[in-house]
Amino acid sequence: MKFLGTPGSGLLAEVGILGWSISNSVRLALAVFIILATSWSNAISQDLPLYYYERALQARHNYENALLTNNPAVIKAYYEYALATHDDYIRSYQARHGRAAFQPKKNVGGQLPTHSGQPQDNLSTRLQQHSKTKKKPPQSTHSQDKGTLITLGAGFLANTNTSIRPDIIKPESDLIFSAAALLLNESTLSTGHRYYLRTKFNANAKFNIENSENSYDLFSLKAGPVMRVSEKWQISGLPFSEVNLLNYKYFSHNNGLAIALENTEQYWINEIALEFSREFFTKKYEAYEAARQQIAANLLFSNSLTKADELSIKPVISYIKARSSQYTYLNPGIVLRYSVPVAGSVRMSMLVSHFTRLYEGSEINVSKDRRDAKFVVSPSFIYSGFFFDSTDLTAQYRFVQNWSNEVAQDYKSHSVGLNVKWTY
Repeated sequence: MKFLGTPGSGLLAEVGILGWSISNSVRLALAVFIILATSWSNAISQDLPLYYYERALQARHNYENALLTNNPAVIKAYYEYALATHDDYIRSYQARHGRAAFQPKKNVGGQLPTHSGQPQDNLSTRLQQHSKTKKKPPQSTHSQDKGTLITLGAGFLANTNTSIRPDIIKPESDLIFSAAALLLNESTLSTGHRYYLRTKFNANAKFNIENSENSYDLFSLKAGPVMRVSEKWQISGLPFSEVNLLNYKYFSHNNGLAIALENTEQYWINEIALEFSREFFTKKYEAYEAARQQIAANLLFSNSLTKADELSIKPVISYIKARSSQYTYLNPGIVLRYSVPVAGSVRMSMLVSHFTRLYEGSEINVSKDRRDAKFVVSPSFIYSGFFFDSTDLTAQYRFVQNWSNEVAQDYKSHSVGLNVKWTY
């Protein structure tokens, strides 16, 4: 049986097929557009961290150039902009990955690493050094920041049975006024910041109020080149000269060379030093004229026992070859210094040292087995920000015990002192 359709039904069927085809094409085009748009936006979002990273790098470069202007307003403007670009970089990374950004260990002295898909914290850390409100973490004693340091100090010290040079000057009890000055400068010698000139001048005066003939003054000067050998290490070679006065008259002078391998970051081996010198005395004490060789290391540890504490361990060994063999000896020893905050701006410091003198005496009637052992304990309290932000007030006690099989050199002493130090 044949069924006849209504008039025009074939045309409608063809139109329906055509409409279905167009509808599917539109849907396909929309799907392709959505896929491409999603891929394009995803590609953009992947590139955003890199884009903001490059902006942060450029901002840091501009900030470092601004430091050379010595204009506080310009430096502050570039500083704030560099921090803002760094924050944009962190936020773009977090938005891209939908999680908190990994924060690597801060390294003040390091260089900003290349982009690896995760934001780095070095930029923010280095820029924060410009902010006076940021507390700096403990660092090595050999900073990469070059400039001039001036320190002035004065104080009183009450001593019992002590001497600045007990092997030469008889120990006595006295009230002492002391004053000290230090000037340290490091200036760049090359455009690559690899070579520096270090100059260190030190003056120290001790005036004995009761026994003025024991008043002692010291003036020393060190000057020489410092060469950076890597990001963390540098080598210094410093010729030095020292003059000592006793009762304001010439007593001795000392000339030599100090060579040291120094760490510029917070590494436990802070310094290894060699020193060669010779000391010359006035005619009255010329038997003490001696050549000195010394090797020492300085080991630093932070947060060892509690938060924000600092421990220094310094092993030392010296050999003093005097004109007279009775004053020739080997002098090994160790110095320990521990510092810890106790309350607010107050820190407690403890110094403990022990040195042994092994004499060689080979002349007639000179004992070959003289042995001295010197033990020192000195606790102190340092109040930072006393009167001025750059002023420290130090209260100190010092106990010295020297054991010797030579009766004249067997003694003990106590001293207490109060000192004010200003640093610029």
